[in-house]
Amino acid sequence: MSVPFAPTDSPIDAVHLTSAVSHDAIRARLDALLTRTFYSGAGYVFESDPHVVAEDDALLQAFATVREGDRRHSHLLGTVIQNRGGVPQPGVFPWWDLDLNYLTVPTLGRFVLDSMREEIGLYEQLLAVWPVNDPSSKATLAWIHSDKVHQVADLAPVVAEAIAREAATNKSAIEAVKKARTARLAKEKAAAEAAKKAKAAGAAKPVAGAAKPAAVAAPSAANLDPNEPGISKKEKGRRAVMRLRAQHGIATPGAPAPAAAAPAAAAPVAAAAPAGADLPDPNEPGISPKEKARRQMLKMRAASAPAAAPAAAPVAAAPPAVAAAELLDPNEAGISPKEKAKRQMLKMRAAAGAPAVAVPASAPADAPTPPPVAAPVAAVLEDLGDPDEPGLSPKEKARRKVARMRAQQK
Repeated sequence: MSVPFAPTDSPIDAVHLTSAVSHDAIRARLDALLTRTFYSGAGYVFESDPHVVAEDDALLQAFATVREGDRRHSHLLGTVIQNRGGVPQPGVFPWWDLDLNYLTVPTLGRFVLDSMREEIGLYEQLLAVWPVNDPSSKATLAWIHSDKVHQVADLAPVVAEAIAREAATNKSAIEAVKKARTARLAKEKAAAEAAKKAKAAGAAKPVAGAAKPAAVAAPSAANLDPNEPGISKKEKGRRAVMRLRAQHGIATPGAPAPAAAAPAAAAPVAAAAPAGADLPDPNEPGISPKEKARRQMLKMRAASAPAAAPAAAPVAAAPPAVAAAELLDPNEAGISPKEKAKRQMLKMRAAAGAPAVAVPASAPADAPTPPPVAAPVAAVLEDLGDPDEPGLSPKEKARRKVARMRAQQK
């Protein structure tokens, strides 16, 4: 059973749900100041997620003091609103549309200081239009304005000091990064210059009379760092191989010969050719398969090389092993440096005293015919190279077969 509503003369405390408050400029300003004080900028710092360091403790303590003062101001403003017949209702955070997270504390200090100065201006505007028939509320607003001015005066130097400290820290960090980058670039440039000089020194030919033994020149080359920054992959591999050779006591190929060595043209073939023990090791770590096959071929040739001619026999009296026209031209265009060196070696052997193949046409008629010798054919076949040697290209294999057939036909 419902009881009928009975009107009464007592006042009814009700909250207006219409927008009638928006027509009262003073109420609208009071509500705005209540919202800015209840959700203050100083309080937001403790509710957000800023970037905090140990040096920000003094500024955070100042923010805590301002937040306590803002809470007192919000209670006083609520009393003023009730005196004018309203209900204190804080609105939405005034800076909800700003992205203030993950900022540094000095940056948030500048934001809080600016918002407090803006609130001082709002209090001054409200005091200028406040009704004269409400002196108590005006005195409350004047006290809040005065306290806000003191808060700004106390907070401003702390914020300025924090901003200056942050700027100095950032500057020192930037200078450290620049210094490290400059040092790194200088080191890379020096490494590139050293690699360039080392490459030029390795490519330069030794000066006559100033060449040093390989035992003296090898350590300086082996001391080059293969992990030096700025060098190419080829230079890195070359240094690694040179270091391994120096550790195993292997002479570096291409090192200058001792000054006391005799010219190659004046020595027999057996004296110019290196012994089997002096040849590079085919099992040396770090070499390519092609280099390994080449060293094995050199050892096999050195083991199967024919005995050298007696040193007492004069070179001029020994007939040539093969006529100059029979040998391949070492200066032929398009051949590799290895093939060119082999042809030059064959010419040097023929000029150094290999047995003759045929009797010269200019020999006298009454001269005795020399006995046939079967060794030259084998020597020529040996010099022409094995066509079944591993690692040869099809072109080189066919060339050796044709050269061997021509030598057998003669």
